[in-house]
Amino acid sequence: MAVQASVRSYLGIAKEATKGTPVAATDFIPVAKDSFKPVDVIDPLYDQGLRGSNVLNYNYIPGRKRSTVDFGGAVFADTVGYAIAGLLGSVATSGASAPYTHTISLFNSTTSNVDVQPISYTLTDFYAANVREYPGCQFSDFSLRFNADGMLEYDTKTTGFSSVTTSDPTPSFSTVLPTPVWQGVVYIGGSQINIS
Repeated sequence: MAVQASVRSYLGIAKEATKGTPVAATDFIPVAKDSFKPVDVIDPLYDQGLRGSNVLNYNYIPGRKRSTVDFGGAVFADTVGYAIAGLLGSVATSGASAPYTHTISLFNSTTSNVDVQPISYTLTDFYAANVREYPGCQFSDFSLRFNADGMLEYDTKTTGFSSVTTSDPTPSFSTVLPTPVWQGVVYIGGSQINIS
């Protein structure tokens, strides 16, 4: 069987009810090919105990396993909210039908015994040889960039539990188009911000 071209890859995402318990992808995010970097990381532990010889490391022991998933690309209004909500933590949705209004703010409860951890997601990576789920992913970085004649673009980074294999999902991408910079409008605290 021939290996599929990397352009056939796609990224799925789903909000988890329990952190670290994988959930099948419920939405799919178009990402730039060169920005998508899912990595399983095994932190190295070294035995450096002196034993009377010229050896610095006597043994390598695999440490804790985790994953990092970096991705980005053009901003699609219906999927960029996952990264923003994952970073800030609190999402309130209003409206009985589309278009809905999503208010995303800092999840910062001062009540004792309340979970104030960021939202965790399962990211699903369909690639040439297999499908991997990265559970427990929490966003740690989000940045926007733009120029006068291009798309509004973003980059984001997540850290989560180590990946597991899963069955092939059936992707369904929305018909929403990416946002050209000259069509974007920025609101902060309900007031429009003019960037000039």
